[in-house]
Amino acid sequence: IENRFILGADYWKHIDEILSGYPGAEDMINIKKDSFGIYATDTIKIIKPLSLNIGTRTEWAKYIFDQQAVAKALNRKTPVEYAYDVGLDFKYNEKSSIYAKYDRSFRFPAVDEWYNALWEFGAIKGGGLNLDLKPQKAHMTTTPVPTLLKQLKQIKREDAQWLVLETTSHALAQNRVWGIP
Repeated sequence: IENRFILGADYWKHIDEILSGYPGAEDMINIKKDSFGIYATDTIKIIKPLSLNIGTRTEWAKYIFDQQAVAKALNRKTPVEYAYDVGLDFKYNEKSSIYAKYDRSFRFPAVDEWYNALWEFGAIKGGGLNLDLKPQKAHMTTTPVPTLLKQLKQIKREDAQWLVLETTSHALAQNRVWGIP
């Protein structure tokens, strides 16, 4: 079985130095983020036109919030998240394929998203450090239906020997096309 396997790691360091507020209520904070991730992905050709694509990633982050004015504090956050994907790709000619994919993804807050500028409107004050942020997570299913429908409109009737498009209402992942040369 033919395959293409990739294994890797990455490290990122971000620092944001923030001076915010107004005279008499100036805030100063340094936010640091170190993150380390490892990942692996593999494309396996099951049979000549059909491939299985799988991948995974884990990332560890460490945030340090060093608040030096208004409210002096030293806080830390150490989130860990993972992502993965799995998909099938059927290449029905040199330039086109039909695919289906499922993945779970995440996004850690950027360093500057933890802080909002200080503001005051009469007796109401706001802004500052928000330690309640959490990583964003998503689950996604990808199927070729919109692209496929566009391609079908471009196919001339005489170019297709036979064509069947079957769509079920309960799952887009069950869309199939046969007989496109």
